[in-house]
Amino acid sequence: MTDPRVSRRKVLQSIGGAAALAGVTAQATTAQPDNDDEGVAEGLTIYIGDAGPMRAVDAETGARVWSFIADSEETEASNWMEASPIVVDGVLYFSTESLPGDTPPPKLYAVDAKTGEEIWSKTGWYQSSPTVVDGTIYIGRSDDHLYALDAASGEEQWSFETGSWIWSGPNVVEGTAYIGSWDEHVYAVDAETGTEEWAFETNGEILGSPTAFDGMVYVGSTDGTLYTLDTDGIEQWRLESGDEIRGDPVVADGIVYLKVRNGTLYALAADTGEEVWTYEEVGGYGTNASPAVHDGTVYAGATEALDDDGAVLDALDANTGTREWRAFDGELIQGGVISQPPNVVEETVYTQLSNRVVALEADTGDMKWISEPFNPIDSLQTAPTIVADPEHGNSIGSRVRHGTLGHNELWTGVKPSVADYANEDGIVDASGLNQAFIDWQAGEIDASLLADVFSAWQDGEPVA
Repeated sequence: MTDPRVSRRKVLQSIGGAAALAGVTAQATTAQPDNDDEGVAEGLTIYIGDAGPMRAVDAETGARVWSFIADSEETEASNWMEASPIVVDGVLYFSTESLPGDTPPPKLYAVDAKTGEEIWSKTGWYQSSPTVVDGTIYIGRSDDHLYALDAASGEEQWSFETGSWIWSGPNVVEGTAYIGSWDEHVYAVDAETGTEEWAFETNGEILGSPTAFDGMVYVGSTDGTLYTLDTDGIEQWRLESGDEIRGDPVVADGIVYLKVRNGTLYALAADTGEEVWTYEEVGGYGTNASPAVHDGTVYAGATEALDDDGAVLDALDANTGTREWRAFDGELIQGGVISQPPNVVEETVYTQLSNRVVALEADTGDMKWISEPFNPIDSLQTAPTIVADPEHGNSIGSRVRHGTLGHNELWTGVKPSVADYANEDGIVDASGLNQAFIDWQAGEIDASLLADVFSAWQDGEPVA
């Protein structure tokens, strides 16, 4: 088994990191940060972190709104971020990393998403992207444990031990937390008590997040296999791809979309595993670059495409795999790298490109803006996390390396309410109740909102 305790960032630094920014084309609009860098996030906002600060970025312009520097009395370079953040009820949760003996120490932070002010922090090397459900944070740590923490305070509720590190972001569905571990197992853990429900052994490390939906659990392994299990941990079908799977399976409209390390993109029937189509023209590696699915289009990024010298982002018809457009062609940044999943919001595709974020028109691939470089060391290691209302909103349905259940189809970035399930007369009917149940199963809403929708359905009165 590969030793996970070798930092990806230290390796990249030792070999010089990503290729230098050899040339931004004249057509690129490069966004500049606010002068005082002490703004307040309002409207559609991107959160991105890497070497140095966590940043809030205006999604319309690419300009930096605020920066949060972990333990700001210390040097920025002592910390970095490799797990994408999440926003829930206006709070941004993210973790930092550092090697033993470095200062400041690694921590998990809760920060006001609007102002960038710290709410609380907790020391520890928390490696996975956090998941927040019903007031509890679920997150993996370098001590081989999955932790459940109180979202308001960071206080530990329980921990569950695996045999190695957990990079896999937990996926919590219907009271069960599904995680993968470097010990080559997939685990189902009771979300309330931390008790193991079952474990399934693969033949490789689990780096991506399991996707649980409609009674099935989809998870990829570095042994090159996509395993499909039922919610009792019994295997239903598998795909042997022939190369490592490091990203997350994405489920949308009855199809599982999966990208393997050699760049091949698979579209498979979610219930049987039957091949719908494959696409091999992306090429490259892009180890964490799972695809995004939005409005009938699959967006997939990669590095060193088969017929180009740098990064590309392809838009494909979700039903046929036919390419609709290609962005970059290795021209925007020579030797550019795409290693993170894109995010699609309000007809705009946001993608990491080397040490920048780029905004593209979703229907054409034309560039809207390109951000300033976020670090001088190497490519960004977190995906763009986006929220529509920093003060009250959520990024739960947004693409953040987990929560991959039709993520860009239903998400609005604002905390849902009972009124979202009412008909034109303001009444929650059977159709609205059924949709709320589907959203709860998919992890898009919590149990308390489902209960409120049920009560409104029983009352049969218009909701405010």
